[in-house]
Amino acid sequence: MKKLSFLNVPAIGAALTGLILVMTPTGPSHAQNAVPPIGLNVASIEKVAGGFMFVEGPVWHHQTPAPGALAAASGPTSFFGDFLLFSDIPANIIYKWTESRGIEVFRTNTSAANGNTLDLNNRLITCEGFPNRRVVRMNLDGTLTTLASRYLGRKLNAPNDVVVKSDGTIYFTDPPYSTPTENLELNFFGVWKLDLAHGTLVPIITNLVRPNGIALGPGEKKLYVNDSCRPGEANPAGAECVASGSQGVIRVWDVLPDGSVANGRVFARLLDPTAADGVPDGMKVDIRGNVYSTGPGGVWVLDPNGTLLGRIRLPETAANVGWGPANWPFLLAGSRDFQTLYVTASTGLYRVRLKIPGCGRC
Repeated sequence: MKKLSFLNVPAIGAALTGLILVMTPTGPSHAQNAVPPIGLNVASIEKVAGGFMFVEGPVWHHQTPAPGALAAASGPTSFFGDFLLFSDIPANIIYKWTESRGIEVFRTNTSAANGNTLDLNNRLITCEGFPNRRVVRMNLDGTLTTLASRYLGRKLNAPNDVVVKSDGTIYFTDPPYSTPTENLELNFFGVWKLDLAHGTLVPIITNLVRPNGIALGPGEKKLYVNDSCRPGEANPAGAECVASGSQGVIRVWDVLPDGSVANGRVFARLLDPTAADGVPDGMKVDIRGNVYSTGPGGVWVLDPNGTLLGRIRLPETAANVGWGPANWPFLLAGSRDFQTLYVTASTGLYRVRLKIPGCGRC
């Protein structure tokens, strides 16, 4: 693990020299009711691990081992304890990282696994790409259960990212990434609602170009979805990325009592022609409703109205983020405050210490 010293920057907070810059916009474009910029102060940034192929889907797991289970808790595939899980898509591996043991292989042959989350019983829910093209649950005994792979007899495109509501409802995105065009069977790239209690799988959004990152807001009243399309890409209906106004867009919907969504609208546009790479991809939300989305030039932080509060710049292209606790010896050791943002960025895993806690299952 590479720990780096950080430099205090007046009016900005603390930043790592050459690695991170948190920018706070000023002037009339800054919403009056926005969260004060001080909430973006970065206490530290750290490269936790590197040398991967392309990493995605970080999710923090916390569970205290039951009495007598300490032996089982020590293995790399154990579901006991505090640890981070994340995918290396081209390597077909899900890794496990702990403060004490570092990187371990958690699961292999993952079929281009991408986004991960936990269900209400702390079991791992994973989106797998080609060839499996499914949403799968890893049970506590290590076995796998397919939760969704087909709709009306047709294979899903390539499930990408996933979030679980507090009632157990699973929402996931399904773009075509990793699946050859000739293997696609559906006529849309959608967002799905999976209700395991009633055994139903329903497409709730079908007009996006490349649906990708997904998150729930505080109170689970809003559902955010990123569109990761690039110029020239289109959906099966022919809507092209730029012409349809989808480039760089985060959209938001109201979540209705039955779990369906309504009133879809643009939340923000993440466009920066000066950035070398990056599109809206993975995202999370904090307890104040601020949205943390990967995008051009780093992790964009937006207030609940979609106004840019700042951007966290990293040395690699950020792909996804996930909340975790602070375990650094010099920062609230042993705390489980979820004020640490883990970032999967190309070949590296990073963590950033922030002021505002993350939002539970958001």
